Amino acid sequence: MTQTSQTSQTSSPTIEVLYFEGCPNHEHAVALVKQALAAEQIAAPIQLIRVETDAEAQRYGFYGSPSIRINGEDVASPPAGATPGLACRVYRLPDGHLAPVPAYEAILNALHRAQWDR
Repeated sequence: MTQTSQTSQTSSPTIEVLYFEGCPNHEHAVALVKQALAAEQIAAPIQLIRVETDAEAQRYGFYGSPSIRINGEDVASPPAGATPGLACRVYRLPDGHLAPVPAYEAILNALHRAQWDR
């Protein structure tokens, strides 16, 4: 096996979408992640992690649903003073508007950072 094929086999990013059942936006987040993966031609599984209690929210560092992590790093830093908990998350987009999912560009940027970390 060549070094190139070894690297491509073992270095796909770890992608997690954390959510809780009371918030409907995680499916949109998963669709955005799939779109970004396809655009970057990255084959990686998406792990769906359902957070069910405040204790789990604390343990996961879950700042609301949906949260997208690539290689353990949230694609959008939580606002200053935010605390983990079961809530629907709101993201500020580059144009200043609020949205129920992070900006597509934030996901792409996180994927690019993950590629550099390989």
